[in-house]
Amino acid sequence: MILHIVVKSLLNRKFTAMLTILSIALSVSLLLSVERIRMGAREGFTNTITNTDLIVGAKGSPINLLLYTIFHLGTPMENIPWEAYQEIANRKDIDWTIPISLGDSHESFRVVGTNEDMYRYYQYGNRQKLAFASGKAPSGTYEAAIGWDVARSLGYNVGSKLTLSHGAAGNISFQNHNDSPFTLAGILEQTGTPIDRSVFVSLAGIEAIHEGWEDGAPPMGDVVKREASELVPKEITAFLLRTKSRIGTLHLQRWVNEYESAPLMAIIPGITLTELWQGLSYVEKSLSIISVLVVVIGLLGMLIAIYNTLNERRREIAILRSLGASPVTVFSALMLESMILSVLGIVSAVVLTHSTLLLSQEWLLREFSVNLDLPILTSLELWYLLAVIGLSAFLGFLPAARAYRQTLADGLTIKL
Repeated sequence: MILHIVVKSLLNRKFTAMLTILSIALSVSLLLSVERIRMGAREGFTNTITNTDLIVGAKGSPINLLLYTIFHLGTPMENIPWEAYQEIANRKDIDWTIPISLGDSHESFRVVGTNEDMYRYYQYGNRQKLAFASGKAPSGTYEAAIGWDVARSLGYNVGSKLTLSHGAAGNISFQNHNDSPFTLAGILEQTGTPIDRSVFVSLAGIEAIHEGWEDGAPPMGDVVKREASELVPKEITAFLLRTKSRIGTLHLQRWVNEYESAPLMAIIPGITLTELWQGLSYVEKSLSIISVLVVVIGLLGMLIAIYNTLNERRREIAILRSLGASPVTVFSALMLESMILSVLGIVSAVVLTHSTLLLSQEWLLREFSVNLDLPILTSLELWYLLAVIGLSAFLGFLPAARAYRQTLADGLTIKL
């Protein structure tokens, strides 16, 4: 009975009701979108690298080591002697290592010198390995592989020629290795990680193009090229490793940090990633606060809409009272109306949010590395929606209480 009356009343004021529902839907949709993007960004951020126990580099800041090794941001201050890398890599408790050599770029993209273990062992996301969309892993000294974004931005295909520049990406470089072009051997599938924005060559290739560059400048005369087997680096920037036993990771980390032959530092990527994200937590908190305030404003709009219609509905309420409706019935009708408006707004918000994010999923992954492969509603989002319903019930109480206090005489009295 009450539900029928409330529905009829809303249909009689359908324009105002639709505006109220739209206001709630847009505000709740903003809250859900911010939360979904925040979770997707955090998941993508923390899953940039997985199945790696330690990152080893020159002693310094753990976050800086993580940034230039995994995210290719910043510049390393020191390198690791090749002999130190070999000693650690040959330990019996090491399963595999991935050497990384930085310092060159190609068209603003960072060049990473590594070996075949990069394509064999590197994992990201849910322990996904690197795969090639076209071509294969580079095997020759002057062969290269590129990430998805590099291929898309520069229009490269397998067989294209690449000329590397001396200096890290982002720095102006007028020194190109024009005499040693690389041939593109493969294009990696999209990962949603910094891998997509990287160029990969062999360590031997890095050594080959820097023959005669010992003083940091191009050679003045002819340089005798060495055989590929002789192109062993003197130092590398960092390396990733995995131990044969997870129990021994902390022991190995301490051993590396106390390494006497060179000032080295080992970090656990998962822990450092969490620390880095926590340092950025003020941004996500600010966005969440703004979203909550928008939702509150949307619900206040519902309160104002119901409140403003009370004067127009005084005769309606009075007629209900004259037909035997108790004050509790009138109160319940107004409360039910606010609940219906909020629930319809929430349902519309969920549909709007998921439709929008579904359409923009590929764009968010491509442009911002945000993966939205999440369930329909997370537990936190469900709590948010329940809180919105609870808040709408509280706000609906105010006009309902006013209607409860209205008397039959007040409703039937004509005021000029």
